[in-house]
Amino acid sequence: MSEAKKPAAMVEINPGSAEWQAWLAYHRGTKTEMRMLACLVGTPRPWLARSKMPPASPSPAAMRPSIPQVAGSWAPPAVHASAPEGRIDQIVERMEVAEARRAKENEIDKRRRKKAKHSDDVLEEALEAVKINRTPYINGAENLGTLKVPDPLEEQEIIRAGRGHFTVKKKNAPLRERVVSLRDDPVGRMAKRGQLGPPDERDVGLKAARHWQQFCEQSEIGFASGIDTTRDVVDFSHVPKIDTDQRLMAVEQLKRLSRALGQEGDNLVRRVLAEKLELKQIAVMMGMIGISKKMDEKVLDRLAWRFRECLATIAKHLGYVVETPGRRSPRDRHAAISRFVGNTELDRAARRAINED
Repeated sequence: MSEAKKPAAMVEINPGSAEWQAWLAYHRGTKTEMRMLACLVGTPRPWLARSKMPPASPSPAAMRPSIPQVAGSWAPPAVHASAPEGRIDQIVERMEVAEARRAKENEIDKRRRKKAKHSDDVLEEALEAVKINRTPYINGAENLGTLKVPDPLEEQEIIRAGRGHFTVKKKNAPLRERVVSLRDDPVGRMAKRGQLGPPDERDVGLKAARHWQQFCEQSEIGFASGIDTTRDVVDFSHVPKIDTDQRLMAVEQLKRLSRALGQEGDNLVRRVLAEKLELKQIAVMMGMIGISKKMDEKVLDRLAWRFRECLATIAKHLGYVVETPGRRSPRDRHAAISRFVGNTELDRAARRAINED
Protein backbone atom coordinates (compact mmCIF):
# COMPACT_ATOMS: atom_id res chain seq x y z
CA MET A 1 0.00 0.00 0.00
CA SER A 2 1.37 3.43 -0.94
CA GLU A 3 2.20 6.01 1.71
CA ALA A 4 -0.45 8.38 0.31
CA LYS A 5 -3.28 5.87 0.84
CA LYS A 6 -2.14 4.52 4.23
CA PRO A 7 -3.98 6.21 7.15
CA ALA A 8 -1.92 8.11 9.66
CA ALA A 9 -0.69 6.31 12.79
CA MET A 10 -1.49 2.86 11.37
CA VAL A 11 0.86 -0.12 11.21
CA GLU A 12 0.89 -2.80 8.50
CA ILE A 13 0.57 -6.33 9.91
CA ASN A 14 1.75 -8.98 7.44
CA PRO A 15 -0.23 -12.25 7.29
CA GLY A 16 1.43 -15.19 9.04
CA SER A 17 3.56 -13.11 11.40
CA ALA A 18 3.42 -13.24 15.20
CA GLU A 19 1.71 -9.86 15.25
CA TRP A 20 -0.93 -11.21 12.82
CA GLN A 21 -1.71 -14.18 15.06
CA ALA A 22 -1.91 -11.91 18.12
CA TRP A 23 -4.36 -9.52 16.47
CA LEU A 24 -6.37 -12.49 15.07
CA ALA A 25 -6.69 -13.90 18.60
CA TYR A 26 -7.59 -10.44 19.93
CA HIS A 27 -10.48 -10.04 17.47
CA ARG A 28 -11.65 -13.67 17.76
CA GLY A 29 -15.43 -13.91 17.41
CA THR A 30 -15.95 -10.44 15.87
CA LYS A 31 -16.50 -9.05 12.40
CA THR A 32 -12.94 -7.75 12.40
CA GLU A 33 -11.75 -11.35 12.36
CA MET A 34 -13.62 -11.96 9.09
CA ARG A 35 -12.10 -8.78 7.61
CA MET A 36 -8.64 -10.04 8.53
CA LEU A 37 -9.39 -13.42 6.92
CA ALA A 38 -10.57 -11.60 3.78
CA CYS A 39 -7.02 -10.26 3.41
CA LEU A 40 -5.89 -13.83 2.68
CA VAL A 41 -8.17 -14.23 -0.38
CA GLY A 42 -6.26 -14.09 -3.65
CA THR A 43 -3.01 -12.22 -3.24
CA PRO A 44 -2.37 -11.79 0.52
CA ARG A 45 -2.28 -8.17 1.61
CA PRO A 46 -1.31 -6.61 4.94
CA TRP A 47 -3.78 -5.59 7.62
CA LEU A 48 -3.73 -2.08 9.09
CA ALA A 49 -3.78 -1.95 12.90
CA ARG A 50 -3.44 0.83 15.47
CA SER A 51 -0.25 -0.66 16.89
CA LYS A 52 2.18 -3.47 16.26
CA MET A 53 0.79 -5.66 19.07
CA PRO A 54 -2.74 -5.64 20.45
CA PRO A 55 -3.39 -3.85 23.73
CA ALA A 56 -3.26 -5.70 27.03
CA SER A 57 -6.89 -4.81 27.74
CA PRO A 58 -9.56 -7.45 27.14
CA SER A 59 -10.64 -8.06 23.55
CA PRO A 60 -13.93 -6.63 22.21
CA ALA A 61 -15.48 -10.10 22.27
CA ALA A 62 -14.59 -10.57 25.95
CA MET A 63 -16.05 -7.17 26.85
CA ARG A 64 -19.53 -8.07 25.59
CA PRO A 65 -22.07 -8.41 28.40
CA SER A 66 -23.14 -11.96 28.99
CA ILE A 67 -26.80 -12.88 28.92
CA PRO A 68 -28.00 -14.14 32.29
CA GLN A 69 -29.06 -17.75 32.38
CA VAL A 70 -32.59 -18.51 33.53
CA ALA A 71 -33.31 -21.86 35.06
CA GLY A 72 -35.20 -24.14 32.71
CA SER A 73 -34.55 -22.03 29.56
CA TRP A 74 -31.83 -21.93 26.93
CA ALA A 75 -29.72 -18.81 26.29
CA PRO A 76 -27.20 -18.20 23.52
CA PRO A 77 -23.53 -17.95 24.49
CA ALA A 78 -22.09 -14.57 25.32
CA VAL A 79 -19.45 -14.81 22.58
CA HIS A 80 -20.17 -16.03 19.03
CA ALA A 81 -18.38 -19.26 18.29
CA SER A 82 -15.51 -18.76 15.88
CA ALA A 83 -14.21 -21.24 13.35
CA PRO A 84 -11.60 -23.64 14.72
CA GLU A 85 -8.05 -23.25 13.57
CA GLY A 86 -8.33 -26.26 11.26
CA ARG A 87 -11.30 -24.79 9.34
CA ILE A 88 -9.76 -21.41 8.53
CA ASP A 89 -8.15 -22.86 5.41
CA GLN A 90 -11.53 -24.21 4.28
CA ILE A 91 -13.16 -20.80 4.75
CA VAL A 92 -10.40 -19.12 2.77
CA GLU A 93 -10.71 -21.74 0.01
CA ARG A 94 -14.46 -21.16 -0.29
CA MET A 95 -13.92 -17.41 -0.44
CA GLU A 96 -11.32 -17.88 -3.19
CA VAL A 97 -13.73 -20.05 -5.20
CA ALA A 98 -16.49 -17.44 -4.85
CA GLU A 99 -14.11 -14.69 -5.92
CA ALA A 100 -13.01 -16.69 -8.98
CA ARG A 101 -16.65 -17.35 -9.93
CA ARG A 102 -17.50 -13.64 -9.67
CA ALA A 103 -14.48 -12.75 -11.79
CA LYS A 104 -15.54 -15.27 -14.46
CA GLU A 105 -19.12 -13.94 -14.51
CA ASN A 106 -17.85 -10.39 -14.83
CA GLU A 107 -15.63 -11.41 -17.75
CA ILE A 108 -18.55 -13.12 -19.54
CA ASP A 109 -20.78 -10.09 -18.98
CA LYS A 110 -18.03 -7.81 -20.27
CA ARG A 111 -17.65 -9.86 -23.47
CA ARG A 112 -21.43 -9.86 -23.95
CA ARG A 113 -21.63 -6.09 -23.63
CA LYS A 114 -18.68 -5.67 -25.99
CA LYS A 115 -20.32 -7.94 -28.58
CA ALA A 116 -23.64 -6.07 -28.32
CA LYS A 117 -21.89 -2.71 -28.73
CA HIS A 118 -20.01 -4.04 -31.76
CA SER A 119 -23.28 -5.21 -33.35
CA ASP A 120 -24.89 -1.81 -32.73
CA ASP A 121 -21.91 -0.01 -34.29
CA VAL A 122 -21.95 -2.29 -37.35
CA LEU A 123 -25.71 -1.77 -37.78
CA GLU A 124 -25.35 2.01 -37.54
CA GLU A 125 -22.55 2.08 -40.13
CA ALA A 126 -24.49 -0.27 -42.44
CA LEU A 127 -27.61 1.92 -42.30
CA GLU A 128 -25.54 5.00 -43.08
CA ALA A 129 -24.06 3.20 -46.11
CA VAL A 130 -27.55 2.18 -47.30
CA LYS A 131 -28.73 5.80 -47.25
CA ILE A 132 -26.20 6.71 -49.95
CA ASN A 133 -26.69 3.42 -51.90
CA ARG A 134 -23.36 1.95 -50.88
CA THR A 135 -22.73 -1.72 -50.09
CA PRO A 136 -23.17 -2.21 -46.32
CA TYR A 137 -20.50 -4.12 -44.42
CA ILE A 138 -22.06 -6.52 -41.91
CA ASN A 139 -19.63 -9.44 -41.80
CA GLY A 140 -18.78 -8.76 -38.17
CA ALA A 141 -22.42 -9.07 -36.97
CA GLU A 142 -23.95 -12.53 -36.71
CA ASN A 143 -27.59 -11.37 -36.60
CA LEU A 144 -27.40 -9.05 -39.63
CA GLY A 145 -27.59 -9.87 -43.33
CA THR A 146 -28.11 -8.20 -46.70
CA LEU A 147 -30.80 -8.55 -49.34
CA LYS A 148 -30.82 -7.23 -52.90
CA VAL A 149 -34.12 -5.50 -53.68
CA PRO A 150 -35.13 -2.68 -56.06
CA ASP A 151 -35.53 0.73 -54.50
CA PRO A 152 -39.22 1.81 -54.72
CA LEU A 153 -38.20 5.40 -55.44
CA GLU A 154 -35.97 4.34 -58.34
CA GLU A 155 -38.53 1.83 -59.62
CA GLN A 156 -41.21 4.46 -60.29
CA GLU A 157 -41.13 7.15 -62.93
CA ILE A 158 -43.61 10.02 -63.05
CA ILE A 159 -44.82 10.91 -66.55
CA ARG A 160 -46.71 14.16 -67.02
CA ALA A 161 -49.37 14.41 -69.70
CA GLY A 162 -50.72 17.92 -70.13
CA ARG A 163 -51.25 20.35 -67.31
CA GLY A 164 -51.31 18.87 -63.87
CA HIS A 165 -52.07 15.33 -65.02
CA PHE A 166 -49.43 12.67 -64.47
CA THR A 167 -49.12 8.90 -64.40
CA VAL A 168 -46.70 6.57 -62.60
CA LYS A 169 -44.75 4.10 -64.71
CA LYS A 170 -42.58 1.31 -63.43
CA LYS A 171 -39.11 0.87 -64.85
CA ASN A 172 -36.31 -1.62 -64.41
CA ALA A 173 -34.39 -0.31 -61.40
CA PRO A 174 -31.02 -1.75 -60.32
CA LEU A 175 -30.98 -4.00 -57.28
CA ARG A 176 -29.66 -2.37 -54.12
CA GLU A 177 -28.34 -4.15 -51.06
CA ARG A 178 -30.37 -3.50 -47.94
CA VAL A 179 -29.84 -4.59 -44.33
CA VAL A 180 -32.09 -7.28 -42.84
CA SER A 181 -32.23 -8.72 -39.32
CA LEU A 182 -31.38 -12.41 -38.86
CA ARG A 183 -32.12 -12.56 -35.12
CA ASP A 184 -35.19 -14.80 -35.57
CA ASP A 185 -34.09 -16.34 -38.88
CA PRO A 186 -31.97 -19.49 -38.39
CA VAL A 187 -31.99 -20.40 -42.09
CA GLY A 188 -30.68 -16.91 -42.92
CA ARG A 189 -27.82 -17.35 -40.43
CA MET A 190 -27.07 -20.78 -41.90
CA ALA A 191 -26.86 -19.25 -45.38
CA LYS A 192 -24.54 -16.55 -44.08
CA ARG A 193 -22.27 -19.11 -42.39
CA GLY A 194 -22.08 -21.17 -45.60
CA GLN A 195 -24.03 -24.18 -44.25
CA LEU A 196 -26.38 -24.30 -47.26
CA GLY A 197 -23.69 -25.25 -49.76
CA PRO A 198 -22.00 -23.31 -52.56
CA PRO A 199 -23.48 -19.97 -53.75
CA ASP A 200 -25.73 -21.41 -56.49
CA GLU A 201 -27.12 -24.14 -54.25
CA ARG A 202 -27.40 -21.68 -51.34
CA ASP A 203 -29.48 -19.19 -53.34
CA VAL A 204 -31.86 -21.88 -54.63
CA GLY A 205 -32.24 -23.41 -51.16
CA LEU A 206 -32.88 -20.03 -49.58
CA LYS A 207 -35.57 -19.21 -52.17
CA ALA A 208 -37.23 -22.56 -51.50
CA ALA A 209 -37.14 -21.92 -47.73
CA ARG A 210 -38.73 -18.48 -48.15
CA HIS A 211 -41.42 -19.97 -50.41
CA TRP A 212 -42.20 -22.65 -47.80
CA GLN A 213 -42.39 -20.00 -45.07
CA GLN A 214 -44.80 -18.00 -47.23
CA PHE A 215 -47.06 -21.04 -47.58
CA CYS A 216 -46.90 -21.57 -43.81
CA GLU A 217 -47.89 -17.94 -43.08
CA GLN A 218 -50.75 -18.03 -45.57
CA SER A 219 -52.13 -21.28 -44.15
CA GLU A 220 -52.33 -20.02 -40.56
CA ILE A 221 -55.52 -18.58 -39.08
CA GLY A 222 -53.81 -15.90 -37.04
CA PHE A 223 -56.38 -13.10 -37.08
CA ALA A 224 -56.40 -12.85 -33.26
CA SER A 225 -52.97 -11.22 -33.25
CA GLY A 226 -54.29 -8.32 -35.33
CA ILE A 227 -57.16 -7.31 -33.01
CA ASP A 228 -56.95 -3.74 -31.71
CA THR A 229 -57.55 -3.98 -27.95
CA THR A 230 -58.21 -0.23 -27.67
CA ARG A 231 -61.51 -0.50 -29.59
CA ASP A 232 -64.84 -1.87 -28.47
CA VAL A 233 -65.23 -5.62 -28.29
CA VAL A 234 -68.01 -5.60 -30.92
CA ASP A 235 -65.73 -4.18 -33.62
CA PHE A 236 -64.72 -7.17 -35.76
CA SER A 237 -64.73 -5.44 -39.15
CA HIS A 238 -61.00 -6.02 -39.62
CA VAL A 239 -61.13 -9.81 -39.07
CA PRO A 240 -60.46 -11.55 -42.40
CA LYS A 241 -62.34 -14.53 -43.71
CA ILE A 242 -60.96 -17.86 -42.55
CA ASP A 243 -61.30 -20.13 -45.58
CA THR A 244 -60.00 -18.14 -48.53
CA ASP A 245 -58.73 -19.51 -51.82
CA GLN A 246 -55.21 -18.37 -50.94
CA ARG A 247 -55.22 -20.19 -47.62
CA LEU A 248 -56.68 -23.39 -49.06
CA MET A 249 -54.08 -23.37 -51.83
CA ALA A 250 -51.27 -22.86 -49.27
CA VAL A 251 -52.55 -25.76 -47.17
CA GLU A 252 -52.64 -27.99 -50.24
CA GLN A 253 -49.09 -26.99 -51.20
CA LEU A 254 -47.84 -27.80 -47.69
CA LYS A 255 -49.51 -31.20 -47.82
CA ARG A 256 -47.88 -31.93 -51.18
CA LEU A 257 -44.44 -30.89 -49.91
CA SER A 258 -44.96 -32.89 -46.70
CA ARG A 259 -45.61 -36.05 -48.71
CA ALA A 260 -42.49 -35.37 -50.78
CA LEU A 261 -40.28 -34.78 -47.74
CA GLY A 262 -41.48 -37.68 -45.64
CA GLN A 263 -42.18 -37.59 -41.93
CA GLU A 264 -38.58 -37.02 -40.76
CA GLY A 265 -37.80 -34.37 -43.37
CA ASP A 266 -41.07 -32.51 -42.79
CA ASN A 267 -40.44 -32.40 -39.01
CA LEU A 268 -36.92 -31.05 -39.56
CA VAL A 269 -38.12 -28.38 -41.98
CA ARG A 270 -40.94 -27.28 -39.68
CA ARG A 271 -38.65 -26.97 -36.67
CA VAL A 272 -36.15 -24.82 -38.55
CA LEU A 273 -38.43 -22.71 -40.79
CA ALA A 274 -41.58 -22.48 -38.66
CA GLU A 275 -40.41 -22.86 -35.03
CA LYS A 276 -37.15 -20.93 -35.69
CA LEU A 277 -34.87 -23.49 -33.99
CA GLU A 278 -31.16 -23.97 -34.60
CA LEU A 279 -29.81 -27.38 -35.61
CA LYS A 280 -28.02 -27.66 -32.26
CA GLN A 281 -31.27 -27.04 -30.38
CA ILE A 282 -33.01 -29.72 -32.45
CA ALA A 283 -30.19 -32.18 -31.73
CA VAL A 284 -30.48 -31.48 -28.00
CA MET A 285 -34.27 -31.99 -28.10
CA MET A 286 -33.80 -35.32 -29.87
CA GLY A 287 -31.03 -36.42 -27.47
CA MET A 288 -28.52 -36.84 -30.28
CA ILE A 289 -25.60 -34.86 -28.78
CA GLY A 290 -23.82 -34.91 -25.44
CA ILE A 291 -21.65 -38.00 -25.96
CA SER A 292 -18.38 -36.37 -27.02
CA LYS A 293 -17.28 -33.26 -28.88
CA LYS A 294 -16.21 -35.24 -31.95
CA MET A 295 -19.50 -37.16 -32.14
CA ASP A 296 -21.51 -33.94 -31.62
CA GLU A 297 -19.79 -32.34 -34.63
CA LYS A 298 -20.63 -35.37 -36.77
CA VAL A 299 -24.29 -35.25 -35.68
CA LEU A 300 -24.57 -31.54 -36.49
CA ASP A 301 -22.92 -32.07 -39.89
CA ARG A 302 -25.38 -34.88 -40.58
CA LEU A 303 -28.36 -32.68 -39.64
CA ALA A 304 -27.05 -29.84 -41.83
CA TRP A 305 -26.64 -32.22 -44.78
CA ARG A 306 -30.17 -33.60 -44.21
CA PHE A 307 -31.62 -30.08 -44.09
CA ARG A 308 -29.88 -29.15 -47.36
CA GLU A 309 -31.33 -32.31 -48.88
CA CYS A 310 -34.84 -31.27 -47.76
CA LEU A 311 -34.40 -27.78 -49.24
CA ALA A 312 -33.28 -29.34 -52.54
CA THR A 313 -36.43 -31.49 -52.54
CA ILE A 314 -38.65 -28.43 -51.89
CA ALA A 315 -36.87 -26.47 -54.63
CA LYS A 316 -37.37 -29.31 -57.10
CA HIS A 317 -41.11 -29.58 -56.42
CA LEU A 318 -41.56 -25.79 -56.60
CA GLY A 319 -39.76 -25.56 -59.93
CA TYR A 320 -36.62 -23.74 -58.80
CA VAL A 321 -34.28 -26.49 -60.02
CA VAL A 322 -34.08 -26.72 -63.81
CA GLU A 323 -33.36 -30.17 -65.17
CA THR A 324 -30.41 -29.89 -67.56
CA PRO A 325 -28.56 -32.68 -69.39
CA GLY A 326 -25.46 -33.85 -67.59
CA ARG A 327 -26.58 -32.56 -64.19
CA ARG A 328 -27.77 -34.96 -61.57
CA SER A 329 -30.97 -33.93 -59.81
CA PRO A 330 -30.95 -33.92 -55.99
CA ARG A 331 -31.86 -37.33 -54.60
CA ASP A 332 -33.65 -37.55 -51.28
CA ARG A 333 -33.73 -41.21 -50.25
CA HIS A 334 -35.84 -40.51 -47.18
CA ALA A 335 -38.45 -38.70 -49.24
CA ALA A 336 -38.54 -41.57 -51.74
CA ILE A 337 -40.00 -43.93 -49.13
CA SER A 338 -42.71 -41.49 -48.03
CA ARG A 339 -45.22 -43.23 -50.29
CA PHE A 340 -44.88 -46.38 -48.13
CA VAL A 341 -46.11 -44.69 -44.94
CA GLY A 342 -49.50 -46.36 -45.14
CA ASN A 343 -47.98 -49.86 -45.32
CA THR A 344 -45.99 -50.75 -42.21
CA GLU A 345 -44.13 -53.71 -43.72
CA LEU A 346 -43.08 -51.86 -46.90
CA ASP A 347 -42.01 -48.81 -44.88
CA ARG A 348 -39.89 -50.97 -42.56
CA ALA A 349 -38.29 -52.81 -45.48
CA ALA A 350 -37.50 -49.57 -47.31
CA ARG A 351 -35.88 -48.05 -44.23
CA ARG A 352 -33.84 -51.21 -43.69
CA ALA A 353 -32.63 -51.02 -47.30
CA ILE A 354 -31.59 -47.36 -46.85
CA ASN A 355 -29.62 -48.18 -43.70
CA GLU A 356 -27.84 -51.07 -45.40
CA ASP A 357 -26.99 -48.98 -48.48
